[in-house]
Amino acid sequence: MENQKKKHTIKSFTKIITDTSQRFLASFLDDSYKPKQELEKIRFQLRQAASHNQFVVLQVAESADPTADFETFYGKLKLLPTHQDMVVLYPQGSQQIKMIPIHHIKKITTSKPSSQTLAN
Repeated sequence: MENQKKKHTIKSFTKIITDTSQRFLASFLDDSYKPKQELEKIRFQLRQAASHNQFVVLQVAESADPTADFETFYGKLKLLPTHQDMVVLYPQGSQQIKMIPIHHIKKITTSKPSSQTLAN
């Protein structure tokens, strides 16, 4: 009975080591792992900013080339429940809206309203 427990423990430990090694190797060989991770970080920041109605500054580039030109947009944003890969930006001081694909966003900066602004 005890011998069987040891075998089961060793087997499960071996499986954990194997799975971890395979995941590590796959992430090392997969070139898209880091961009996916960065995209998820941007999605999280966008969700936070939209849920807290924060002012955002977005750095948007048309291509993935790091030397490519980019545009800077600022305002408040809303996430679209029907289009998970798009955000709607309401620029401050303007009546227009901008729809921006999330994969074009390279950097996001958020600003929380100060207590003085809320008091006025």
